[in-house]
This record gives sequence, C-alpha cells and structure tokens, in this order.
Amino acid sequence: MFDRLKRTESAVVSYSGAVKRWECDRNGHMNVQFYVRAFQMASEVLATLVLGENPGTQSSDLRHYRFHGELFSGEAMHIQSSRIADGEFAGWVLHRMFKGARLSATAIERPAYPVEGLPACRPEALEKALPRGLSPTAERAGGLSDTLSASPVGVLRPSELDHHGAVQWNALTALCSNASHGFLEQIGLTADWVNTSNCNRMAVEMSIARHGLGAAGDTVAIRAGIADVASRSFTMRMEVVHGVTAAPLATVEQLCLVVDLESRKPVMVPEFVRTAAARYGMGS
Repeated sequence: MFDRLKRTESAVVSYSGAVKRWECDRNGHMNVQFYVRAFQMASEVLATLVLGENPGTQSSDLRHYRFHGELFSGEAMHIQSSRIADGEFAGWVLHRMFKGARLSATAIERPAYPVEGLPACRPEALEKALPRGLSPTAERAGGLSDTLSASPVGVLRPSELDHHGAVQWNALTALCSNASHGFLEQIGLTADWVNTSNCNRMAVEMSIARHGLGAAGDTVAIRAGIADVASRSFTMRMEVVHGVTAAPLATVEQLCLVVDLESRKPVMVPEFVRTAAARYGMGS
C-alpha cells in the first residue's frame, strides 16, 4: 500500500510542505507547533493508506521529537518515514524532516496502524532520532506536585479538532506554548531578561503522550513544572487537563537549552532557574 508514495532506498516520502511567515516565532524560525502538525500529517497519510480510512489524531498516542536545524519562512521541507525494525522501539515509525538534504527534525511514534509494509530504517538514521534527555516511555498522566495549580488556557474550538472531534496534536502544543510563557515569567525567564541578556530558551527535544480526546467547548487547564536542571539545559513538564473534571488530555515534556541569540550557542542555565526548580519541581 505504500507503493503509492515516492520511495527512497530506506523510506517513503509521507509529507511535503513549506514554511509560512505566520508560522515563525520571535526568533524567526518555524514554531514548534508546526513541526508537530507536519509530523502528524505524515502519520495520518501512512495510517490512511493502511487502514483505508483516516483515524485522525488517533494514528498514534505517543511521539518523541528532536530538533536538529532551524527552518525559516519560505523554505521547503519534506518528511521521510520508515519502520524501526530492531531494538527498544521496534515496530515504531521513524519520521525525518528535511530541508533539501539537511536534517531539520525527527520524530519517532508508536503507531496505531500496521507498519510491516514500510521500509526499515538504517541504524544511522535512527541514531539521530533516539531520545537523549527525555524518556518517551514516561507516558503516564500525573507526576507534578499537587501543590502546583492548574492555569486555565482557554476553550477547545471546532477549528482545533480533527474530523473525528479529537483535539489536534498541534493545538495541544500551542496551548502548552501559551502556558509555558506564563510559567517562564514566574521562574524569571521574562521578556525583559531575554532582551537584556540576549538569551532565550530553545526546545531541542520533546515528548508528547496523549491520554484523552477532548471535545469542542471543553475548557482546558495546564499545570507546569520543572523536571530536571543540568548545567546547560532544563526540562519542563506540562500536564494538559480538562478544565472542569481534571481528566488528563496529554503530558508534554520539553528539554530546553538556554541559547545566546547572537552566537546560537548554549549558555549556562541561570541560577534563578535552579532556585525555581525547588519550588516548581515534580515527581519522576
């Protein structure tokens, strides 16, 4: 069934697109929610070819991302997909996003569709997508301290749902992005600090586990906390829950570097982030 797609030696081309100006953030490169959207498109293309109908957001319940190179407005990109044949993630799908021949981002997903017909990926291709600082198998809901309150982040609208009425992956990411800005303000990574220091945080790895579908009209809240702090990185964890019932919708973790915006090199995590970790910490 994958013969309908353009094929390379060890993958199929599952999505092609281009970066729109309105998809870029203040740093000038494509916002993370649109990486997420593109990978979900690739997932649904594969699932539809196998199943004969599109499962929408339910093509997967667990996906792990790594970001390797920035994409800027007007640039074309495409995604190549293949099957992971061996190891811890055997049976998962590897997606690789390219700008020309340059690798921009990767995602590995646990598929809810058969993948036997996909070509097997090469070990060197998988190596760049494997988790480094986050565990994609840490998929359970819960884990943040009960002392952390959930912040309302709005209402799910029909435009944020797929054709089955489930909240889209990129909509979840956008909600978390909105919540993360408020949380970062709380821990000292303010807009003033960014402007003064010329540094900002940049996600290099992310894991999303879905726990629920959501529905139009649902209010949504997010609890955010710090999972870990290293010398040049820290991990944020966000739990997306129903605003009334507190039923979990998704867990999102991001491994972030603090980057000098001129040199594009990571710098030491500010001391105030370490101090905040004690207050906004979480269970493992």
